Amino acid sequence: MDSIRPYKILLGIIILTAISLASCQEEIVDIDPIDSTRVVTPGSRLFSLVTNTSTFDGSSDDILDQANCTMVKLPVDVSIGDTTLTVSTPEDYLTVRNVMKVKGISVGDQELVYPVTLILRDHSEVIVNNRDELEVWTDQCEKGLFEDDDIECLDFVYPITIAFYDSGTEQLFNYTINSDSSLFALLSISGLGDYFSFEFPVQMILSDSTVVTAANNDELEDIIDLAEDACDEEDDYEDDVLEDGELITALTSGQWVITVFYDNEDLSSNYLDYQFDFVIDGRIDIDFQNTTLNGSWETGGDNEQFRLDLDFENQDPLDQLNRDWDLISFDANRIILGHSSGGGESSSEFLVLERSFPSGDDALETALKANDWVVDEYVVSDTDKTSDFAGFVISFSDQGQSSATDQVEIIDGTWLSISAEYLVLDYPDAPLDQLKGEWLVTGNDISEISLQIPRGDGNDPDILVLVAN
Repeated sequence: MDSIRPYKILLGIIILTAISLASCQEEIVDIDPIDSTRVVTPGSRLFSLVTNTSTFDGSSDDILDQANCTMVKLPVDVSIGDTTLTVSTPEDYLTVRNVMKVKGISVGDQELVYPVTLILRDHSEVIVNNRDELEVWTDQCEKGLFEDDDIECLDFVYPITIAFYDSGTEQLFNYTINSDSSLFALLSISGLGDYFSFEFPVQMILSDSTVVTAANNDELEDIIDLAEDACDEEDDYEDDVLEDGELITALTSGQWVITVFYDNEDLSSNYLDYQFDFVIDGRIDIDFQNTTLNGSWETGGDNEQFRLDLDFENQDPLDQLNRDWDLISFDANRIILGHSSGGGESSSEFLVLERSFPSGDDALETALKANDWVVDEYVVSDTDKTSDFAGFVISFSDQGQSSATDQVEIIDGTWLSISAEYLVLDYPDAPLDQLKGEWLVTGNDISEISLQIPRGDGNDPDILVLVAN
């Protein structure tokens, strides 16, 4: 026995002991080698494919660690400018990305709240205490020390049973494998002279949720080969485009209605009673005749062509809107989208979203309580005094309570909405005391409220404009 063999056996005992904690193991002594047509040996094509399929995929959280061979274990807190988000599930990655876009924060400029636990490609975990320690690991991906060879487009359906022949002990072990980590650990100790075989049939699930079955090694190899490059692995975090923050800001401010949907014919009337609320986490809440429906959204593309991707699954008639829409134009109150169903450059389908403004006697109250506000314009007696309110953020709550703060002092006051036509304000302390009075509402579109107090001395009215913060 060569000098390396004792160390290999010791390592094998350690790792196989770990596997046995999560698997059922039965040792068979002095058994003849298994059928050679079912054997998988280290260095073979199938061995590599199976190893790469069981390698831990760290690409889905690249918005957090900018590395495709590591993953930050959840939950974790992320600081984005002056906002801290708690990321509890993979679905929260989209929230992080959207908040970064809105705040103009580039990928890599956000900061994890340390310490965090990092999961490596071999399924092991390490604790890192700061960005420098994180980059010790993530740089290994960037510098190519680990090839990006994990196969993400399919997974084994567990449990699977494997017969493993250890040439060091000349014994055959049966293992029931229940996870990628156990499979990877078993394969990682395989050396020259070792081999294993699957107990067929073996099932695998593809990226589109299709389950396929292999009856032998050749079929299993073909299935993995075909699926290896069949899906978009999205491993290049540097391609994340963050320039569409203004679109996301508009989209997530208030509710929207569909005023035009054209797909070879005008179908706009199908959506008259739907109101859409785009939430920052990628969810769409739809109000339809006092019933709440759901969908999802995501922005994409680049500065040359932004996209708005909508998905309402199989909900009729919303499923007709399931498209990767090209953005034609947008402002705070209207978003115009197009889609080419024939694959050409010109759009043959059009979708127009317009902001839904509050109406009725509670419209002003609804708008005021929906946002925090800042004074965008204040003109009294033809004198612009907007700067008096620099830094102040005003909020309106139930029971007519209002407060304004500039992070130094807090000024409490009261407010009253009269039939959505008048807003009565009263603050005791400067500078908010200047706003005391009964203001006529001249405009209310959720994100901006325009107010006036007419003057009887021939001068222009006093003007107050509040905008959502």
